[in-house]
Amino acid sequence: MSIQLQVSDDLIVTNKTQLRELLQEMQVEVIKKYDAESPAMTMKEASKYIGVSEPTIKDMLDNKEIPGVNVGRIYRFNRYELDKWLAGVYKKEK
Repeated sequence: MSIQLQVSDDLIVTNKTQLRELLQEMQVEVIKKYDAESPAMTMKEASKYIGVSEPTIKDMLDNKEIPGVNVGRIYRFNRYELDKWLAGVYKKEK
């Protein structure tokens, strides 16, 4: 994930309190950006996202081969976690 934060060229931080406040504002922006880019996905969305069938994803989740959660009959996947998992899979196959 790549996040760009812009700070004006004329910004001058004169003490620790101002720096702390600036960093807290930046942290809020990073969290907002992360949440916008990495929403929870349904089984159908995850299936389409990684290009395998829903039954295959269910089997993989049941065998703890893929990151996700099962709450009753509802399956949820985090796009960021799937991206990390995919990166690991592709690294192993090379």
